[in-house]
Amino acid sequence: MSEKVLIFQGAEAKIYHDEHQGIPVVRKERFVKHYRHPALDQRLTKSRTKAEVKALQSLKAKCPALSDHIPTVVYSSVNEIVMTKLVDFKTLHQAIVEASHDNELVKCILCKTGKVISDVHKCGLIHGDLTTTNFMINQTKIIVPIDFGLSSHSTSSEDRAVDLYVFERSMLTTGLETGYLFECLCASYSQEMGSEGPMVMKKLAEVQARGRKRDMVG
Repeated sequence: MSEKVLIFQGAEAKIYHDEHQGIPVVRKERFVKHYRHPALDQRLTKSRTKAEVKALQSLKAKCPALSDHIPTVVYSSVNEIVMTKLVDFKTLHQAIVEASHDNELVKCILCKTGKVISDVHKCGLIHGDLTTTNFMINQTKIIVPIDFGLSSHSTSSEDRAVDLYVFERSMLTTGLETGYLFECLCASYSQEMGSEGPMVMKKLAEVQARGRKRDMVG
């Protein structure tokens, strides 16, 4: 039996490569946050683990465009999720940085990302933490959203706009000129959303304005 190997540690969880009943898997373990009251920490851990499992299962069942690629949950507990492994994928952040010399390739990647976000939203899900590190991409440009611990069920244009705004802010970490690139993503997203697209774009403009106001105030 192989030992689990730590591949990443975030603010909320440790991610391991492991095996489960002979199958290569990813094991996500949420650890205790000692600065929080124990009862609150336990409640948040349980709710975020449950939210992630529910979101993954919902996308598998309701989203044909993503269902074949979304990891399958093979086991879960109050603080742990074991899911099938994405093979030969890297983070979207890494892919964008590596492709930074090729403007058309970056635009293509972000247009595809816009479609994936629309797929998630059309399933009635809000990701809650849409960042460039919470998508995985392979060489054939298949893009898979991950880390649904902060997800919720909503079809609100405001909630969808906030999801997009969080992604826009995360794009700043790539070091690229992000304005026109985010516009490409939004154009793709809005087209895929059909009649709901313009309302989300209107709400996004409002969210961006509030964000700029906060930045000025400090």
